[in-house]
Amino acid sequence: MSWPIVKGLFILSVVLFVGAALSYLFNRSDSDPLQMLRWAKSLAYAAFLLGIIRAYWEKIRQRYQTINLQHSEGHVVVCGIGDFGQSLVDAFLDKGYKVAVIELNAAHTEVVSLKSRGVVVIHTDASDPAALYEVNASKARYLFAVTGNDRRNVKIIRAARQTVLDEQNSGGDSDLRCYCHVNDATLFEVFSQHEVFEAVHDGFYASLFNVHDAASRFLLEKYPPDAFAALPAAGSEPLEVVIVGQTRMGEALIRQLARIGHYLRWTSVQITVIDKEADAFEHFFSSYRDISPLDDTLVPGVTVRLVRKDPEKIKFVGDLDAGDLGNPALMCCCLDDETLNISLALNLRRMLDQVDAPIVACLSSGLSDLLQEKQCRYLSQRNIHSFNPYRFASDFQVLLDDAADKIARAIHQAYLDSLFSKDAADNPSLVPWQQLSEEKKNANRWQADHLSVKLREMGYDQRGVAAIDAVVDDPGWLEKLSELEHRRWMAALYLDGWRYAETGKDAVRKTHACLVPYDRLSQAEKGKDDTMIRNIKQLVESPEWQTYTAFVDKR
Repeated sequence: MSWPIVKGLFILSVVLFVGAALSYLFNRSDSDPLQMLRWAKSLAYAAFLLGIIRAYWEKIRQRYQTINLQHSEGHVVVCGIGDFGQSLVDAFLDKGYKVAVIELNAAHTEVVSLKSRGVVVIHTDASDPAALYEVNASKARYLFAVTGNDRRNVKIIRAARQTVLDEQNSGGDSDLRCYCHVNDATLFEVFSQHEVFEAVHDGFYASLFNVHDAASRFLLEKYPPDAFAALPAAGSEPLEVVIVGQTRMGEALIRQLARIGHYLRWTSVQITVIDKEADAFEHFFSSYRDISPLDDTLVPGVTVRLVRKDPEKIKFVGDLDAGDLGNPALMCCCLDDETLNISLALNLRRMLDQVDAPIVACLSSGLSDLLQEKQCRYLSQRNIHSFNPYRFASDFQVLLDDAADKIARAIHQAYLDSLFSKDAADNPSLVPWQQLSEEKKNANRWQADHLSVKLREMGYDQRGVAAIDAVVDDPGWLEKLSELEHRRWMAALYLDGWRYAETGKDAVRKTHACLVPYDRLSQAEKGKDDTMIRNIKQLVESPEWQTYTAFVDKR
């Protein structure tokens, strides 16, 4: 019932009508004008009827699909169809799931495409409980709040929780997993400790996530700067990384570099941000100024400097001053305009004397898939790589299998095994992974992200497990890596808002007496870092490590 058929019927009726009129005027004996008029009228009625059906067909089909959802289970609800929402819809449709979308903007460019693929689209505010009832959210398997508005996303999860409670109160059952995207770091911290997200509920599970933070973890695992940097001559030269664009993705990379950018061969890391807006840079940096207010230190050992240049105007060597780029081990183009990112990557490659350092262009559309294909050699031959944060974050192994958390879970389990005899009431960390607070989960994640760094420092890639045995049996090596782990631990706490205090640990005020150089720690505290290093072999030989490395290699 497409429009061409309707048009064809209408044209055919007109032709018959004209033919009947001509036959009547010229008194042709070989034709019956009345019969032709009857056919013309019938075809006109058919065209009109089919046109009406065609005009309202999408509404009829959408309404039928919406009613059908009321009798369905295990479907997926996506609230918001921005770049990430679209990636989620694509991923679940490819897996054969029924998908319902709640999108406030009825004029969104993707609406027609989604409806043509069988997606139910509701145009209303997803934080309205009535919208969630309409898509039968209480019987869904997954719900994603990705509207682009952090506060609305949190309200959606609270409304989803209420639909589950109503379903359970009426005698039904639910098994809904909700994922809430939050960009604002303060809001993330506040709601990560909210009862809705922190507690485990019967038939309902909700968690917070940030696409850019998750993507930055993977990007630096896939393109680790220490694997490409030239070795320093005397151990005093910093490892340099360039980030073009003070965007959400750019800031996430800065934070992740500050967490895991701690090495033995380089005493410091220098991050150069190229952007024309100084205000955005100062706003981001102001949260950490009390660590070292007199210089550009973000955390001890990691400095950030701003090169105030318009990325759109960087086309020739003369557009950057000497020293603006330095000798980077990694460059990331993180502007929101993906075409500009590709153009910048090509321009920056021409400006650099060496091609060993990879340049990563962050792209948010399907263009990234085309540029990763083997047939597209123009960029790969120049060591330029495309990376889609949304495609990575919507991967099933990330969303549903927690591939990025495999090692973090193993680290936490090793911790539980080593302290099983202690009273859990005195230690809130002695609980299963699902019951950990988001803050404590992150502590394990950052430790897991640094594992690859430690393995490269040991020479694991060349010597395998033997390199780990050599470190554990060498007190000098063990001491160096323990100090390295302490530096990483301090950086993670600083970024999470912790500060030094002379006595003990206060989780409410976020103060800790161990935020001091390694040589000032007691032997008991140093022993905690030693234990982590000794556990590396067990982690590397675990199934979790094999699963995680296979996941990284295939992407």
